[in-house]
Amino acid sequence: MSSKVLVSLGVMWGICLSVVPLPGWSAAHAQAKIIPNDACNESSVAIQGRYPNAYPNGYLTPERALDLALQHNPRLETFARGVEERTHLLRQAGRLTNPELELELENFGGSGEFRGGANAEASVRVSQRIELGGKRQRRVEVARTEVELEKTHQRAYITELHALVRTRVVEVATAQQQLELAQAQAELSHTLLAMVRERIATGKAADIEQIAFALQLSEAKLKTGQAQIEVARAKHALAALWGESSPQFNAVALKLEQLPAHEEIEALAATLSLTPASALAQAQTQRAAHELRLERARRIPDLNLSVGVKEERGSGDHAMIGGISLEIPLFERNQDGIAAARARQQRADATLRASMLEQRKQLQNGWYALKSAREAAHTLRTEILPAAQEHFEAVTYAYRAGKYTYAQVLDAQQNLFELRQRHIDALGDVHRKHIELERICARLDPHSPAPSPEMTPELASILDAGDKR
Repeated sequence: MSSKVLVSLGVMWGICLSVVPLPGWSAAHAQAKIIPNDACNESSVAIQGRYPNAYPNGYLTPERALDLALQHNPRLETFARGVEERTHLLRQAGRLTNPELELELENFGGSGEFRGGANAEASVRVSQRIELGGKRQRRVEVARTEVELEKTHQRAYITELHALVRTRVVEVATAQQQLELAQAQAELSHTLLAMVRERIATGKAADIEQIAFALQLSEAKLKTGQAQIEVARAKHALAALWGESSPQFNAVALKLEQLPAHEEIEALAATLSLTPASALAQAQTQRAAHELRLERARRIPDLNLSVGVKEERGSGDHAMIGGISLEIPLFERNQDGIAAARARQQRADATLRASMLEQRKQLQNGWYALKSAREAAHTLRTEILPAAQEHFEAVTYAYRAGKYTYAQVLDAQQNLFELRQRHIDALGDVHRKHIELERICARLDPHSPAPSPEMTPELASILDAGDKR
């Protein structure tokens, strides 16, 4: 085909596109174009921590543990790649469909004067499908909600990770205090055994009492060994959150006695609408609404516009050809597609309401569980433990005076340390339930500044004895 034909074809196609607008293209293209080129890397940058992989003075704070988890937790990378994928699909949803090029030959290969190709006529057409009803813009809206959904999933996992890190820090702190308690019990058992030996040497006690106190010392040493193993297990579980197979820290800087502040349930309930669970349900509702709008737009048939040039081989003359085609929505008008999208929207609305009710239920259960745990820890600290300590001291004094038996001393000692152990467990339970309550309300701050803790005598003793076997 001659260059004259091609030039004419290009001019006519340009005139056609300038006269016939592309419905919905400008808005859809504008939405897709405003996405910055580095949007795919935004989430990856946001999750990067700022704390280097080191443990000053050999111990770890909860804030630094969270920074390490945010730096190196492998699942966070999957969410970043998911956001990148959805962002590319958003750009793709705003693109135009490609034009089609058609070459047609007629009046050739027949009989008579149409034998061969001397009288063949050639035509070249370029056709473009014009989407009507704002379909492209609706697709962009649906794709944008998919990006927001992926970001919401990422935010929800960060909240879960924050809660998991804090919980495992509490587990390590609980194990550390249980180790200190076991060591204190072993030291006290050793002191009592020395006291019994003095009484035996003076003839005030029988040899069987030494056997009983020696057995108590052996049990205390066994508990110490088990507590050391539990500390190591808890440290490995915590370090696994940032991929560290062998923990390089000796202890965590958390004192269980410093309980979190108490908050009223009304103040916590006001934050439920801002939680990742609520945001996820709301994003799903929004996506269902956009999908319904897209299905409604698909009822409108698209316009196919074509323009071309026809050449008559015999005379060499040229003529322009054009065409418009439109599907007649006689039988299929996307009725079931619209009905299905409407059902999805209703289901999303019901899911949102159910999510809010479930969160309120979890909040109430968590708040009352925390209140019960706080009361138990307070009663143990202020009433039960002082009474048990006083009882043990009185029994020990009476035993020295020969008024109580060794069995009563052993029972008082056992009861005292069991109550101390219950107190440590109760303190850990308060911290865990507080973390769970903050997880429900999304009150955890993944980027809180890390304080610079001071070395306390308690931490110093843990550093000295925490890893001994």
